[in-house]
Amino acid sequence: MPEPRCSCCYDDAFDRRQAEAKLREYRRRGPGRTSLALADALGQGGAEGRTVLDIGGGVGAVHHLLLERGAVSATDVDASRPYLDAARDEADRRGIADRV
Repeated sequence: MPEPRCSCCYDDAFDRRQAEAKLREYRRRGPGRTSLALADALGQGGAEGRTVLDIGGGVGAVHHLLLERGAVSATDVDASRPYLDAARDEADRRGIADRV
């Protein structure tokens, strides 16, 4: 089954070069304050056993944090294929790709 694809310009506006730069920054500095705040708020009471729907997930910072905190799985939704690829690369690197 073909993957859904937006016919608009998200892949141009949020291209591979930009996604790779964001991923390098994320790997160097870790998640930003907003991602940390979201993960903290969403994980209140514990993330164990939860499933995550990360809409506009970017490089995956929020769902990676929640998976590390015990969520069982995550679905990453982003309009940009390069950002989905970057998030997948990071999940592979972390050994959690089977849960995303």
